[in-house]
Amino acid sequence: MRRMVIVGVMAGLAVAVAALAWLSGQDGPRRVTLSEDAEGDVRVAADRTVTPSSLQPGSVFRYRFSVTNDGGSAIRQLAVRSEKAATGSSETGLDVRSVSDPHCSGTVRVDCLFPKLGPGETRTVRVEGRASRTGRAGDRVLIHTFPGFLTHAPHGDLTYEVVGGEAVTTGVLVDGTGSGG
Repeated sequence: MRRMVIVGVMAGLAVAVAALAWLSGQDGPRRVTLSEDAEGDVRVAADRTVTPSSLQPGSVFRYRFSVTNDGGSAIRQLAVRSEKAATGSSETGLDVRSVSDPHCSGTVRVDCLFPKLGPGETRTVRVEGRASRTGRAGDRVLIHTFPGFLTHAPHGDLTYEVVGGEAVTTGVLVDGTGSGG
């Protein structure tokens, strides 16, 4: 029995180390999250358009997203991801300049890890980004924001399990460099 407990603890530590390695990067190490069943209790909302909605190459824009616990109990270790979808000829990453919440960070996408979201609690995050320096007039910025949990997969891999729906924020490049990308 004692051997099984030790093996279980060691497996848990291996998952934590793998999660920490996956979540660490330029922004430093992040907290480790474990999966919980929260499907149906998590609601995400976001601005429909970035501000300003008409973008110049390299211009700064802003948007907000929020996540709400609609359930009757606390949700722990909720992860929220906000990332740019590949569209047109512009660059595929989201060039994040700042994020308002200390539980979030980002460079090419925004990743948040909220330790606890109480019943009825809403967290709102403000993001400032930069439009692609390359692209063509009419290219759209599509930012998808969705809640989820990190889950342990076979072979020690971590996957992002989406729970609930996503919210989409858009913007349009009104001038372009014509250089493609």
